[in-house]
Amino acid sequence: MRVAEEVPVATPLRTAWRALLALAVVAYVATGIPLFFAPSWSSEHFAWKVSPFVAMTAGAWCLGTAVFAAWAVLGRRWEPIRPCIVYVLSFGATQLAVALYESDVLRTDVALAWPYLAALGLSVAGGVLAVVDGRARLGPDRRPGGYRVTPLMRWSDVAFVAFVWFLAAVAFWAPVRATNGAIFPEPLSLFSLRAFGVFYLSLGVAFAVLVADRRADAVFVGMWCGLALIVPILVATAVYADSFDLSEHPGQLAYPTAYVVALVGAVLILGRGWRHRDDPPQSAHRPMG
Repeated sequence: MRVAEEVPVATPLRTAWRALLALAVVAYVATGIPLFFAPSWSSEHFAWKVSPFVAMTAGAWCLGTAVFAAWAVLGRRWEPIRPCIVYVLSFGATQLAVALYESDVLRTDVALAWPYLAALGLSVAGGVLAVVDGRARLGPDRRPGGYRVTPLMRWSDVAFVAFVWFLAAVAFWAPVRATNGAIFPEPLSLFSLRAFGVFYLSLGVAFAVLVADRRADAVFVGMWCGLALIVPILVATAVYADSFDLSEHPGQLAYPTAYVVALVGAVLILGRGWRHRDDPPQSAHRPMG
């Protein structure tokens, strides 16, 4: 027997953060569509100077982040949407911090600058209010049953968090290999490199909140939303495959390989959840396994 879903009670705070994140969705889509589908034009009209490959990849970030924000807006329960809210807040705050740090090369007189900056600001404002609202509701999820997090899922999450935080650390403390084409197939400016670094940092923060979870609801939501980032990034990689020079820089293979591994892992986890979607509720005292 399925347990009835919690129906959220509308409050001014809840209405406010949902409205702000809904506006963020619009701003991310308005920025992401031209970046992803017209990268050559967008590279000349983005908030900082980027190549078409980086522009298309940034478009993938924007469109994927829009999915995270939309899922948070439409979600009916706090527990499953936590990674969405944490990611959107982290992404907005860290990308905005990078833009302010690099303000001397930030371009505000181009078409895609203000929609992008507005999306980041709305993410921060909506995310902060959502966290405040969520903290007021924090407590154990007392609904019976649900698919339990397995040890493999937990350790996969730990490994993913460690890996993306490692990438973020490389971006900030060992930038030479990233800016000279040794890993990313094109030389990156420090602005772009830092944007990549905080993107990975934000993903790590979002999935770190799941490490202690016993129920897999939020894990599955994170995997679905993660696909909205992984797939378009891989599409951008395929479109600009001729940018790779594996004979000169074999380390560049790590870039697409990391996303393919993440894609396979997400599909396997979601497939397991789909197979068990109709299982009877598990006892709250049943050990994980």
